[in-house]
Amino acid sequence: MDATRITGASLGAARIPSGPLDKLAAAAARVAGDGALVFGPARDGSVWGWKLCEAADVPQSDLWERLVNTDVSPKELFMPRTEDIARWRDRLRNLSIAEPAAPPPVVVLGVRPCDAASFDLLDEVLIEGPFSDESYRRRRGATLLITWACGKTGPACACDAFGLAPAAAAGDLMVYPDGNELLLSALTPKGLEVLGDLTGGSTAGEALTGRVDAVAAALNAQKTAVGRRLALDDLTANAAGLTATLFSSDIWTELSPRCLSCGTCTYVCPTCYCFAINDEPRGGDGRRIRTWDSCQFKEFLSMAGGHNPRPSKVERVRQRFMHKLNYHPERYGKFLCVGCGRCIVSCPVGLHVAEVGEALSRAAAAAVSAAKGGE
Repeated sequence: MDATRITGASLGAARIPSGPLDKLAAAAARVAGDGALVFGPARDGSVWGWKLCEAADVPQSDLWERLVNTDVSPKELFMPRTEDIARWRDRLRNLSIAEPAAPPPVVVLGVRPCDAASFDLLDEVLIEGPFSDESYRRRRGATLLITWACGKTGPACACDAFGLAPAAAAGDLMVYPDGNELLLSALTPKGLEVLGDLTGGSTAGEALTGRVDAVAAALNAQKTAVGRRLALDDLTANAAGLTATLFSSDIWTELSPRCLSCGTCTYVCPTCYCFAINDEPRGGDGRRIRTWDSCQFKEFLSMAGGHNPRPSKVERVRQRFMHKLNYHPERYGKFLCVGCGRCIVSCPVGLHVAEVGEALSRAAAAAVSAAKGGE
């Protein structure tokens, strides 16, 4: 487990009373920029997701005591389910093309550490990778992220199996619940600006900084039930030479028949980033749009002429889990999973990252043991 991903480096600390968060939201909005929008957890029917908060309906701090995590990932704030790439007009006579306007500044109030860490993973691929995603980059650059440490873990949580913890430091500003108070720790210059706006520029003393560290350590000591089951040591980037073995493992033919190819795992996952591009012409006008897609759909890689390199569920299920648990770690040194548990809760047949991770760990351990026995 990488301790730097859990503790982070605080640039300053402050404390505020538990209860209304309108002042914190307003300070963050001022720092984020003119016209900043504040998004917080909200329930739509029985589903918890993210909605725009006006000053009068900013959630109070007790919400995070009752809510383990949202059902819907905040990923859609950076990568909308459907978004315009461009619009065109009068294609047949005097073609004009308009790109989308720049996104407004956004404050995301109260993401859990696992979700905040998911943005770091996406950043490596979509911003720092060889092909920068301009839409994602602009949205991320205009965002101020307030992360809320977990006071309790849920039955599907597995952050500790993926190098994180319930209070892993991520985002611009961390919030730690501490009795009747909230301890705030700035992790970036943006976060430090929020503290300055909120407190009038006063700085924290060593006693408060020490209290923040103690509360964070206590929260990080929590162990998740799913995390205890997962032994992923043999699947880390250091386990060189296992890709071919895991790729050809019999577990894929054993597990894949259960998959319904519904794509639910993709849509609730905070680290999936596959998309499709479509044109929607309307006479001489129209638009090009990007929408979420899933590697679990049969048509995902269908090509002109009818060729499909992943024709069956075996190949598609293997692709999803090998990408998260083997291909991505080999390239970036981290699993493409933060243990949020959404796939565990949502998969109608229970074919989720915990079960597959256990199966792959057994296959990897067997391969390592066989290799040592043949030496």
